Amino acid sequence: MTYAIIDIGGRQLRVEPGRFYTIDYLSHALPQTTLFFQRILLLSSEGKKVLGKPWVKGSYVQAKVLYHYKGNKIRVFTMRPKKKFRRVEGHRKLQTRIYIDSLHIGADTNS
Repeated sequence: MTYAIIDIGGRQLRVEPGRFYTIDYLSHALPQTTLFFQRILLLSSEGKKVLGKPWVKGSYVQAKVLYHYKGNKIRVFTMRPKKKFRRVEGHRKLQTRIYIDSLHIGADTNS
């Protein structure tokens, strides 16, 4: 099984080719565009693992942006006891749906 652990927006994500993932909103990525992620922490292919120091050099993950959307509403309730103060706030986080096309293994990862 081929997979990679990549760094997207400060979060680590385990990705496999041919799968869909939801990540934090990428404002620079328009729908139906191709992205290349080069911050690969670990790469596993055919039972062989390559650990980056800090990144795996020469390798990248090719992904396609499908669409942007708002996630589920998160509600935050605030109150102060004995003061009759109650407040409910909420927000919907913007998210991006991507499809992982392929994992490209660099030539210098053969060690």
